[in-house]
Formats: sequence, structure tokens, C-alpha cells
Amino acid sequence: MNEYGAILVVLVLIYLIECVAWVPREGVAFRCRADRSWTVAESFLSAFAGRWHAVAADGRPGSGGIAVGARGLPRLSPEGVCARAPGETTPRDGRCFVPYGEIRAPRADGVRVVDGGRTVAATATAEGAAHLAKLIGDLARSRANEREPMLDAEMARLLDARAARRRARLWNRCARPLDSGGRLLAFLMFVALPVALFFGGIYGAMPAIVAAALVALAQIGMYAVLRRRLSPTVPGADGAWTMALTPPAAIRAADLLARDAFGMHHALALGAATCRPAEARVMASQVIRKLRHPLDGDDAPCCAASAWNRSFRTRWLEAWIERTHGPLSGLLGAPSRESHEAVAYCPRCLQQYVHAAEECVDCPGVRLRAFEA
Repeated sequence: MNEYGAILVVLVLIYLIECVAWVPREGVAFRCRADRSWTVAESFLSAFAGRWHAVAADGRPGSGGIAVGARGLPRLSPEGVCARAPGETTPRDGRCFVPYGEIRAPRADGVRVVDGGRTVAATATAEGAAHLAKLIGDLARSRANEREPMLDAEMARLLDARAARRRARLWNRCARPLDSGGRLLAFLMFVALPVALFFGGIYGAMPAIVAAALVALAQIGMYAVLRRRLSPTVPGADGAWTMALTPPAAIRAADLLARDAFGMHHALALGAATCRPAEARVMASQVIRKLRHPLDGDDAPCCAASAWNRSFRTRWLEAWIERTHGPLSGLLGAPSRESHEAVAYCPRCLQQYVHAAEECVDCPGVRLRAFEA
């Protein structure tokens, strides 16, 4: 392989790396594409004790990207915050409950909310963390009898499917020119540039190099303007710097725009606004099943704040799902048998069993249910 082939390989590797999004466990990933229905994206790798999950986007240039919705409201209550993260068996600093009287100046640090040197909450995106830090600060400064209505208002905002639909439409409009620019840049980098290098060497390739540089700069400029339009309160310099330092990332400009644009919306509301109805119902069914059958160490209450929050979220989510998708009984029924040999199923994950067992192997503590004869 000569030096020109090595350059092409490096460009392709950079592009493939940018096709992978790292999603915090507080988020739910969607594959999004302008003017198309979205789909839930499954992770293929986890890191840092499950705190981050890798999700692959559609690798074709101009094919949208990965959007991240919030998994739900962190463990807030009228009295304080539960600082234990989902899936943790012990709190981050050894103590679960943080009363509002101890919270001084919460601020966003990436996807986390920190107060002093302590992490008090985390969410799906940087924009969501900035909003959450303000909410926790407002709760800390409010009277005790004002906090529950504030939390009700926050849940209503999170679950506003109309607002999620408006945000998705705005992203669609922003993504179209970025997708077009991404396809043009991909052609210049991966087709025109290699051909020009092969036949004309570095000097013969200069027109393709200049054209690619101009398109990349245009992508960066459009991204900066559209990022500010989507999320005016959160700087979008990270994505612009990424594209400036690694030009193949500019092909994924619409993807970078999507990754931090939807953390202000609950994943259920985002699914109802953007996914096909059948997939949105599956998402709602999964949420209800997990609420009805929590795992030890997962969503089990560990303090007064987490117990109150779980009851609060369950009440809100069940009411919203029933209003949006119909009776809960239709979402909690037994699955269709995969074979006539199946005798039982897990009511949480719907895994089916062909032999008698008491608990699901993947959901410890959840008892199996027998299929009706």
C-alpha cells in the first residue's frame, strides 16, 4: 500500500468511528432519518461498568444518525434527591439521599449534574443536564409545598409528545441540507480524491482536496448555525471542533446535530412522535413491564426519595401510556407462543421457556408465568 492508500484508509476509519455514538445509560437511542419513521437502536457494546453504551448509526452518508431521548426523570422528590445512579448497588459517594438543604449551586458537567464535588443526578444529554441543574436549583430554593407541583410540571413537559414532534420536524428541516452536504463530501473524499490521486498524484488531486475542504467548511458553518437554532442555551462547539479536526466527521454533521437535540424529551414521547405506532406500543409495553417487575439493584427503592420518585413516575407513566396507547391490559398480556413446546414466559422480558422454572434467568427475582392451556 502506498501513501495515498494509507490516507484513504485513515479517512475511512475516521468516518466509521464517527458512525458510532456513545449513549449514557440514562438515555434511549433512536436511529433517525429525515422524513422517515425512527426506530429504537440497540447497543452492541457497553463500557465503564455499563455507564455508556455504543450504538451504530446507519453508515451510509446522508442517512441521518442517532438521537438520544431521556429514559425518564431522575430520582427527585419533594424532600431531596437520590444520588444513586440506575444499576448501581451503592451510591456514588456512599450516601443515597441528598436533601435540598445541602444543595448549594448545582451545575451541568457533561451529562451529569454536580454540586460541589458530588454528582447528584445524571441524564441523557448535555442540554438535558443543563435543564436538570436549573430544575434542581429551583427545587432547592422553593418551599416544600411548591415542589410536588413543580415535579408534576416537569413530567408533563417530558411527556409532551407534541413538543417532541415539533422538535423532530425542526431537526428534519435542519438535517436535509447537512445530509446533502454530507453525501457530496463523501463523494469528494472517497471517490473523487482517490481517483485523482491515482491518476494525477498529489498535484492532480488539488482540485478535489480544495473542493472537499470548502464543502467541509460549509458543513461546519451550517452545523454551528443550526445547532444554535435547535438548542440556543447549550453551546455546540464540541461538534464543530470535531469536524474541524477530523474532516470526515463533517459527513456526519446531521448525526452530530441529532445526538444532543432530544434529551429534553422522554423516550416514550419521542417514540410516539417519530416511530411507527406498533414500535411505540412495544416501547410502552416494555416500560410498563419494567415498572411492574423491577429488578433488585435496578429500580428498587433505596431511600425515601427513590421510593417516592418511583411511585410518582409509575403514576405518571401509566396514566400517559393508557391515554396514548389504550388500556394497560392490552400491553401486559402474554406473548404469542414461539412454539407449541413453550410452557411459561417472563412477564418482564417476555423470554419463553420450554421447561418448568420458577424465575427468569435474565431477570433475577421475577417469577415466570404459565401460558394458558
